[in-house]
Amino acid sequence: GGGGGGGGGATLSAKFEALKKMRNSAKAGAGKMSTKAGKAGTQERRAQTAKEQKAKRGAALAEKRSGKAGTTATAKGKGKGKDAGKGKGKDADKGKGKEKAKEKEAPPRDLDKEMDMYWYEAGKGDNPDAVAMNNELDSYWQSRPAADAAADAGVDAAAEAAAPAVAEA
Repeated sequence: GGGGGGGGGATLSAKFEALKKMRNSAKAGAGKMSTKAGKAGTQERRAQTAKEQKAKRGAALAEKRSGKAGTTATAKGKGKGKDAGKGKGKDADKGKGKEKAKEKEAPPRDLDKEMDMYWYEAGKGDNPDAVAMNNELDSYWQSRPAADAAADAGVDAAAEAAAPAVAEA
C-alpha cells in the first residue's frame, strides 16, 4: 500500500506543479487584461457619471431660468433616492404663479390716498379717512331733495304732537 502511495505522490507533485504553472500564467495574463480592462471600464464609468451629472446640472439650471421648479422625474419622486416614489403632493404647485405676477399699477385714486396718508402721518395734513367721510356726508346732504327734508320735518312734528297725547293717556 505504501509503494503505491509513493508512485501516486510523484504524480500528485507533478499535478501540483502543472496547476501552479497554470495558476501563475493565468494570474499574469488576467492581471494584464484586468488592468487594461479595469482602466477602460473605470474611464467609461467616470465618463458616463460625468455626463449624467452634467445633464442633471443643466436641467436644474434650465428649471431655475424658466421658473418651473420640480418638473424633472426625480423631483416628482419617480427617480432614485431616499424619497423615491413619494411624489410632490396634491397641492404642491398651488400659489406659485401669484408670487411672480407683475405688480399692476395702482389707480391714481389709490396713489392719491397713499400720498395723503403719508402727509397725515408726517403731521402736515388732515386724516384722509376723515376727509373722505366728511365729503361723503356733505354730498349726501346736498343730494337729498328738499321734499324729503320737509316730509321728515312733518313726521317729526307729528311724532312730537303724538308724544304728549301718549303721555296724557
